[in-house]
Amino acid sequence: MSALHRITRLFVIFSALVCGVVHAQFISLHQYPLTYLTSSGVDAQGNYYSRTSDPLLGFKNQYAPTGVSGCALGYPEYRSLCQSPSGGLSFNFTGYSDFNQFKVYVPAGTTFFSVTGNLPQNSQYAVAVRMDSAPERTAALSDTEYETKRNSQDIYSSYGRLMNGEELVMVHNYGGNISLAGEARFSSAPTSTGRWIYFRVLNGSSLYLLGAIYEINRDLYAQGYAAMTFGGDGDPVAGGTNPGTNPGTNPGTNPGTNPGTSTSLTGITLSVAEITVGATANSVKISPVPATATMPACTASPSALMQADSIIAALTPNAPVWLLNSTAAAALTTATTVTFTCGAQSASLVVSPAGFATTISTEVVTDPTTAAVTLRVTLTRGTAEFAAGGAVDYWVGGLLPINAFFFTNDQWFFLATNATTNVAGWTQLTLPNPASVAFKHVVAPASASDVIEIPLGFSKAEAAPFMLQVHFGYKSGTGNFRNMGKIWDSTSSN
Repeated sequence: MSALHRITRLFVIFSALVCGVVHAQFISLHQYPLTYLTSSGVDAQGNYYSRTSDPLLGFKNQYAPTGVSGCALGYPEYRSLCQSPSGGLSFNFTGYSDFNQFKVYVPAGTTFFSVTGNLPQNSQYAVAVRMDSAPERTAALSDTEYETKRNSQDIYSSYGRLMNGEELVMVHNYGGNISLAGEARFSSAPTSTGRWIYFRVLNGSSLYLLGAIYEINRDLYAQGYAAMTFGGDGDPVAGGTNPGTNPGTNPGTNPGTNPGTSTSLTGITLSVAEITVGATANSVKISPVPATATMPACTASPSALMQADSIIAALTPNAPVWLLNSTAAAALTTATTVTFTCGAQSASLVVSPAGFATTISTEVVTDPTTAAVTLRVTLTRGTAEFAAGGAVDYWVGGLLPINAFFFTNDQWFFLATNATTNVAGWTQLTLPNPASVAFKHVVAPASASDVIEIPLGFSKAEAAPFMLQVHFGYKSGTGNFRNMGKIWDSTSSN
């Protein structure tokens, strides 16, 4: 837990104490800081880096369908602002949490919802749960009552009963994981109204890895979010707002709060990440974020390599296209970063000299006995890059995205080869030394095309629940690191 996280938690608890006894209040779990991983990787010098958003407090800031928060909701137009859109919401507390009374908000547009935690086996933990208002029960369960609840509990019907106004008692079934509100699955009929769920602990005290996972219908969620009334703390006012029956705040009649018609520019995206001199693609389109925002005039730095297409700019000013300057590009000898700035927003691409184009293809090989996956990657480097000579380093990164397993940030692992045993194993980068987690180090390919066998050590079925993605990158003899992107996705049909 970061120092800021600890300080913020202490501030929230202290505020509750000032207002009265801490157990007399239901603490919103959205009042604890949440950050998003905006970027990470290995830079051109081979140094690992990661950048996160500022800590966000309150449901309004943590899960806004715009900007960085929008990435957690799977909005592709915000891809340039965060590591990877995830398609849902989540939060979790590391270590043990000892909340006595707390609440969690479930917004309109939700299609799946679950609050869980972990406990040692055979330990007791029970909570009284109610939707829209605090549960009435305060007494602990007797051993007999606990066993009765444990034997009759059905987590798959519990959430529906809560929605119908029942107060429930949820108990740990001695198996390790505990569901605090049941599992809500209603993809065919997403929630139309946002509602708070209140929890009061009756038996037990601490809970390990307390957290929640949501899946949402993006369009319905955005409408519901625009219709919410937020308090000064950034949380929705109790009771929720139904965008379908509140015309005063319905985004369909209030364009000032409708993210679909907002004119506030929060970012820009580029149609390509790299241009190679002499290749077919020699232009880039700049798009506003959100798509309906008005695009201001753009500039490029350095200015010599790219020039705006004046004809397209006149026809579609909100989607300007910039072309490679063939004269300046012909003189290019090293890869150069070009940064486009439109108003207060910026985005960059790399222009590489002729002959530096690199292609990659992946063949998936499945062991017939164990079903373990091996990726056979064919990397073909450009003639100029290969002719420059020098050894090549390869990296294989495993990405567990936000929402994969209560993660509030993307988690990166690397398939590193032990120099002594020559055996590859998954590890994390604990020191700023990317060479220590290289899959292959100081390789001298005999030709421009190199085939790399990557044994993952697990099957697709084992990786799919964690939404694992595998990425590939290399550093050539020229010293430039090149991120070749995702080469395998455990959730794809391939």
